[in-house]
Amino acid sequence: NINDGKFVYPRESAFPTAEMLNLNNTASISQSDPTLDSLTLEPSQLASLTILARNILAQDSVGLEQYVQESLLRSMNRKLDEQILVGSGSGANFQGVVNGAGNAETYSSAMAIADLIDAIKKVQADGLSVANSSFVMNPAEYASFINTERTSGNGEYVVNPELRSESMAVGTALGVPVYVSDQMTAGQAVFGDFSKAILGIHHGANVIEVDPYHDFAKGSIAVRLIGDVSFGLLNPNAFCSIKSA
Repeated sequence: NINDGKFVYPRESAFPTAEMLNLNNTASISQSDPTLDSLTLEPSQLASLTILARNILAQDSVGLEQYVQESLLRSMNRKLDEQILVGSGSGANFQGVVNGAGNAETYSSAMAIADLIDAIKKVQADGLSVANSSFVMNPAEYASFINTERTSGNGEYVVNPELRSESMAVGTALGVPVYVSDQMTAGQAVFGDFSKAILGIHHGANVIEVDPYHDFAKGSIAVRLIGDVSFGLLNPNAFCSIKSA
């Protein structure tokens, strides 16, 4: 939660170095400083609006007002998923994980298990733990991987499905949780530790507002849900995008 319009989050972009010294007190410790930068979270407006006839909204038996609020909230949550995963970074759009990741794995024909392995390897090569990481895939890649053997004839599949997970994961790949979102662009996936990303909610929660005079002559009412949000990666190297070359 961010109370004002902008938040600057300090972060470490390169580690200090360490060394081994003899105990004879003849060598001095070399100075080594971390490289620091910052992530600035500035809000964009996330909003959804629908128009209803006054007499429909007034019917208590329908429960339409509650339905509309929930529908608007679902729509906004799906837009947040899209922005967090594949936002372009242009205009009011977030720079999503696919476009902001510090590592990239590309393939030429179809995404394969080798690409998933290389995504893990590239994050590890930056000295980062992958113990809390996960994959996020498009439904098409997920469907392909649960039908693709790791090596032909061994009966082990790239993704082992598990559709009743309480964590919302739908399986594992190489022991890593797999999540699916239709907001992920087809042919793309991402691997990373999402605890190294930050979603900013500015000025409190989303606000539901009703304009009873939206179209006075027709008796139409506007219902709007609006909020200010921001997003960024605390450590881009904790993520690897996977997409076609």
